[in-house]
Order: sequence, then C-alpha cells, then structure tokens
Amino acid sequence: MVLSTLINHPERLNRETLYELRTLVARYPYFQTARILLLNNLYLLHEADFGTELRRSILYISDRR
Repeated sequence: MVLSTLINHPERLNRETLYELRTLVARYPYFQTARILLLNNLYLLHEADFGTELRRSILYISDRR
C-alpha cells in the first residue's frame, strides 16, 4: 500500500487497506492522514466500527471539515 495512491484514488480502499490502515493508526495514532483514510475506508465498507472510530478520531484530527 502506498499512501499517496490511496489519497489520490480513494476508490481503491478495500478490506486489505482497512487492515493496513488500522495497523498504521495503531502504530502512529497522531498521523491524521492515516486516520482520515481509515475513516473513509470504514465508511465505504459500511463497517459497524465507523461511529466508534469517528468519535475516537475527533481527538486526533485538528481540522474537522
């Protein structure tokens, strides 16, 4: 997974990228780009964890637009 590819082509987010992004966010919790991509991935896959992760990410993401 290359982050620049996922940023430029969010339609490539899938189950594999979900696992990789979760691992990346666990390792680097203040990495805002990875958190936003993780939230987008959860939303696209209609995961039940989306609401929980969104509430958790509010603390780490500075610009909420």
